[in-house]
Amino acid sequence: TCCGAPGVSGHHWKEKMTAIKSIEVTCPSCDKASDSFMFIDNTASLSSARMEGNTQRCPHCSNVMPVDKENMTVTLEDGSKVKGTEV
Repeated sequence: TCCGAPGVSGHHWKEKMTAIKSIEVTCPSCDKASDSFMFIDNTASLSSARMEGNTQRCPHCSNVMPVDKENMTVTLEDGSKVKGTEV
């Protein structure tokens, strides 16, 4: 693993724009992951995106959580996972 997240792989994807299959956010209150409401289709777009002030309600504990690169896990087209701060 890489970046402290289970199943997160190395940085091979940084060499090119890579498609994103899904984005999960981890709630800081209950530490459970859920699908993000955001759709960002590739790593280049996510890398340049400003993620300030976005929130969503956690489906597990109902708290409002931030949706930012710090609490994102991104699943890439090849199935590998990277932290949002690593994109």
